[in-house]
Amino acid sequence: MPANLGDLEKYNPNIRGQIQEWQKLRSSRGENPTDWEAFRQHATKIGAPDPGSDAPQEFMQAVGNAVGGIVGQLTGQQQGTQQQQKGQDRDGGLLGKLFGGGKK
Repeated sequence: MPANLGDLEKYNPNIRGQIQEWQKLRSSRGENPTDWEAFRQHATKIGAPDPGSDAPQEFMQAVGNAVGGIVGQLTGQQQGTQQQQKGQDRDGGLLGKLFGGGKK
């Protein structure tokens, strides 16, 4: 039976933050944030105790939070890009410049 995060925190009080940070980074790189074995390797590389071979249930729940944050960032960037494009259209865009429609 896999341990839960509460059990793992007894040996590594920082594990929740380490998981969240690692999953956000993995998601932003387009890498799998649910790869428990990769997280285990990361944890031992940074000097944290080995969390064991079985991922706790909370590990998968944390993925949703990490992915949701990334989606929100991407959506915000896309909205900014759309607003910028609308501003360009208001100024006439390429066709407006070619045909003089963008002049004030």
